[in-house]
Amino acid sequence: MGRERLWEDVSQRPLEYAGFLGAKLGLIWGHGPRDVMRQPLWEALQWALLALGLLGLGLLARRHRWEALLLTTVLVSATAIGMLLVASPRRALVAIPLVAALAGVGAAWGAELARERLGRPRAG
Repeated sequence: MGRERLWEDVSQRPLEYAGFLGAKLGLIWGHGPRDVMRQPLWEALQWALLALGLLGLGLLARRHRWEALLLTTVLVSATAIGMLLVASPRRALVAIPLVAALAGVGAAWGAELARERLGRPRAG
């Protein structure tokens, strides 16, 4: 019955189904697994972490394509499982250390770029 419903949704209402999956994506990555993470400050921090993580992944892809492909596979798999099953931030929780490490790369690159633009010498 589930396969029939899925096929019906995909074939007869593809845009509506894509919107449904997009909403699930927002539920998975938009905030943390605790209710306190739904407060605006924490949600903003979550989105900043994700944006910096994507930046870090992009920077990694420029230098180390295969490693970036492997990490992308892990992140896409965790996201897809959450989108196809029950959308819960807990499903993305296992990938947060990876996202945080990539966010560190993105933040360090951004800080270095800002230093260069401001004409300040490198630290250390």
